[in-house]
Amino acid sequence: DEECVDKAKKALENSWQVLNSGDWKLEKQTPEGDTVHSRVLPNIGKIFKLAMLDDYTDITYQVTREVAGGFISSRDFINLRHYAVKDGQHIAAGTGMEHPDFPANIKYIRGENGPNCWVMSPIPKDDKQCTFQWLLNTNLHGWLPQYAVDSALITALTDYIGYIRAYASKLRQEGEL
Repeated sequence: DEECVDKAKKALENSWQVLNSGDWKLEKQTPEGDTVHSRVLPNIGKIFKLAMLDDYTDITYQVTREVAGGFISSRDFINLRHYAVKDGQHIAAGTGMEHPDFPANIKYIRGENGPNCWVMSPIPKDDKQCTFQWLLNTNLHGWLPQYAVDSALITALTDYIGYIRAYASKLRQEGEL
């Protein structure tokens, strides 16, 4: 597990350096203002990056793995996200969208996100904690009973906050928080 974590941290650092250095060649610009750039790295080859619409807005393409032993198959999502600080609260909000660079793929059922957001609010007089709220609105589409979808989403929410707490605890122990 430690080896995987170290490898993931190194990947983050390497990716950050690559993203913010070097000469990128413009490959495509969409009418919506999205840009795709490329660059060739020694011993790696050609890499691509999708630039954000601005410093606080981006479009993501995500694919989920199948869950419940394949009962819920893989889904793909296209999301438009925006980040801001509002009334001292950090907010990441988004919604699903269509995008010409990400047509439907027969391998996946196209899911759709409605209004979604994460809000991290400071707790007065406690700089080591915050409140966390997650507004989740997801339509998985396909032939799934709603009770199974609801159960899976509730599990995803509670698992995720558990992962956040564990990660924050680890950061506190390492003196990074």
